[in-house]
Amino acid sequence: MMKHETTALDDCNDISPQDSLPSFSGCVLRVGFEVVKGEEGSKRLCTAVIDDGTGADLELMTNDSGIEAALLAAYRSTADLDQKPSNVDVEYEKSGDNLMLTRIELIDAATRTRRVRLKRTYDRAAALAYARDRWSRVSSDNYIGVGSSPGYQAVPASTTFVRTTPTDPQTEVARASGMADIPLAELEDCAHFVSCCIGQPPGQAGGGLPIGRDFPSAIYGRISARRLFQDVKDNGLVTIVGPERMSPSAAGTRLAAGEIGAADLIFYYFNNSQPGHVGLYLADSQKRIACHTYCRCDQSSDYDQAWDSVNAFTHITLAKVN
Repeated sequence: MMKHETTALDDCNDISPQDSLPSFSGCVLRVGFEVVKGEEGSKRLCTAVIDDGTGADLELMTNDSGIEAALLAAYRSTADLDQKPSNVDVEYEKSGDNLMLTRIELIDAATRTRRVRLKRTYDRAAALAYARDRWSRVSSDNYIGVGSSPGYQAVPASTTFVRTTPTDPQTEVARASGMADIPLAELEDCAHFVSCCIGQPPGQAGGGLPIGRDFPSAIYGRISARRLFQDVKDNGLVTIVGPERMSPSAAGTRLAAGEIGAADLIFYYFNNSQPGHVGLYLADSQKRIACHTYCRCDQSSDYDQAWDSVNAFTHITLAKVN
């Protein structure tokens, strides 16, 4: 369950491209929009995920309307292709933890030979294997989502989630030798963990989806359930099963009918208009989920692992990964 807000960004409208800025040619895979808070209030940014041909997709941002229009044109030119040639040359600069586009030029794919990439598919077995391997320990990027700014904390690879009183999940902490315990009240790792399960985390194979990153140079994936939901929904990575917000009883009926399966997603609401928690559905006979903080999976004998064991949720979204 996440409370973190996106960090403020500097205004980059007046930046002039310089030869020293990082640049590359690539293919625009996704384009979206988000509102972020800055010192002068909220503003709307265009975000794009661009494949640079090496397998290291970059998420870049812009608040320049001309660049935004070029991104949308490039995306639409290849949106229906299974194989996507490079279609843009771009330059960018860092703004805090974010990468801001400063220049874009469209490439005529018919006259320039570029690498192509195959359309990604979801590896459900890998997503489930990651969840079962990492359900009670830190994800493979060695970060944990937390409630304090900036929303994440680097931790040792040996970090595990344990309960100081084994029978009480409310005593769960993140623990490693040489590190002060991170208490449950500070742990906000659900969306990060699920991002790693379904995405392309460093250090270990996940499900392979192109999940956006809130902090390209730090923690992998999204660090709030709200942002992860918008990411997978807006970019066509999931199909919402039934109403987007349904009652627990309606969700139970659909789960009993098998309308989502293993490695699909369940988003939880707590009397809010946006989801506050997310788990990976395991689709076993007990309808269990894998999630972080507190940690659940089908790899332990804990009684509190079922999809409806999340405390105080009021509504559900069932999301079937495409």
